[in-house]
Amino acid sequence: MDLLIKNATVRGETDSVDIGIDGDYVESVRPEIDDTGAVEVDAAGGLVLPSFVDAHTHLDKAYFADLAEPPTTGTLPELIELTGQIKQDLTVADVRNRIERATREAVANGTTKIRTHLDVGAVWEHTSVEASLDAKAELSDLADIQTVAMPQVRSGEPEGLTEADIDRLETALEMGVDAVGGEPNKEDTDELERATIDEYFRLAAAYDAEIDLHADGLNSATARTAEYVARKTIDEGMEGRVQVGHVSALSYYDEWHRRDVIDLFDRAELNVVTTPKEDQIVADHDTTAVSELLDAGVTLSVGHNNIAGTISPFGSLDMLEPAWLLAHVAGLRSPTDVADLLDSITHSPANAIGLEEYGLAPGCRADLTVCAESDPMELLRTRRPRPAVIKSGEVVASSSASTTVGLEGDHGV
Repeated sequence: MDLLIKNATVRGETDSVDIGIDGDYVESVRPEIDDTGAVEVDAAGGLVLPSFVDAHTHLDKAYFADLAEPPTTGTLPELIELTGQIKQDLTVADVRNRIERATREAVANGTTKIRTHLDVGAVWEHTSVEASLDAKAELSDLADIQTVAMPQVRSGEPEGLTEADIDRLETALEMGVDAVGGEPNKEDTDELERATIDEYFRLAAAYDAEIDLHADGLNSATARTAEYVARKTIDEGMEGRVQVGHVSALSYYDEWHRRDVIDLFDRAELNVVTTPKEDQIVADHDTTAVSELLDAGVTLSVGHNNIAGTISPFGSLDMLEPAWLLAHVAGLRSPTDVADLLDSITHSPANAIGLEEYGLAPGCRADLTVCAESDPMELLRTRRPRPAVIKSGEVVASSSASTTVGLEGDHGV
């Protein structure tokens, strides 16, 4: 056996188990495996979970807060404008270094599956795509990175998505990005918005790509972007291959319309990702209708989103952090709620972004996170450093932390 994890706690089991790994795959999960491993990890009773999955982030803009004075005020358009100013001076190498730094930080916290949106606007064109694809190849032993090409259409631009935007998207798809992205609700009219969404679906069909859109991020009772996306998903037969992010407006619909839209999401197998950190810090944004989506069985994931950026200067690339925040924002406190929260950073996003052979059962890929805590509630509460992170059957990160309290302790100072 290549790797043996001993004394692990796994969800759904009352007794500790050992996890045997052969090559890239989980071979056995059962108590007291009577074998030795070439490498052995003692989980010491800690939870072992499938790798955390970040289904919505922006690696290409990581650590932008390092490059500008932190804004004391600012609307979202003003913060986006500041981001645009920073981008003008960055090369492919600069962006790649930021992506690699962020990815390594994510892996240290147990996330080896990442989907990142990439700016393909007029300023950068394909700078971030080139940087991300380079980093994806360089870091493939540490993480699996999916890429989403996202044009930068601004509110107030009367022509909407331009031919130049479409050309850049097509080039990005030819370069190898995985999904078509965008923010169609930035269009000035309903007609332009729907035409833009139609174009995204045309491109996805032409390149056999998935679709991953920012939608309805404002607190608006009249926003209907995600609703149209869901109908289009059914019409085009793309059920399960489309994701929408933010969807703040869903919380502002009247109860009966919200129920109808959530039912539509369910029929479209539309995946929803919420980003509580940004949805709370940005004015006129709020968290989507989390409990109702979960009750309806819609696949709901939590995304990390910005990493020390201009919009949010926070973020540790630890997926337990936004899950913990969502618990407070959405009033999730029961053991069932905690199970949903853990699913929102593991199985749900894995399903949403199409990961195969994901999980902890025999035959699944051995991409696992060993946690210090044995109880799911305690894991969300304390979020201690991960003792071991395993990718393709090999330990790719490890951490340790100890605390001494008391006058008689050896504090090393």
